Amino acid sequence: MHHKAANMTQKKAPQKARVRVGPLRNTQEVTKYMARLLKKAAKGAGGGEVNDAYKLAMIASMLIKSMEVSLLEARIDTFERERHG
Repeated sequence: MHHKAANMTQKKAPQKARVRVGPLRNTQEVTKYMARLLKKAAKGAGGGEVNDAYKLAMIASMLIKSMEVSLLEARIDTFERERHG
């Protein structure tokens, strides 16, 4: 019985520190998230953590681009409505 308990404790993976995501409503919030994410990855300097952080940063970068496009579309729509009545 003691042998099984010893094996179970050896199989537990160490818990990774988490990066708080919080709301991502605008580009500033996404940029702050990316900074926290990359800072955590740089401190950890583990191969897996850096790769995961890079992937998440790329997704966040795409999110920023889509937010910028949405903002531009809204501004163009407002401009066209004001111009054409």
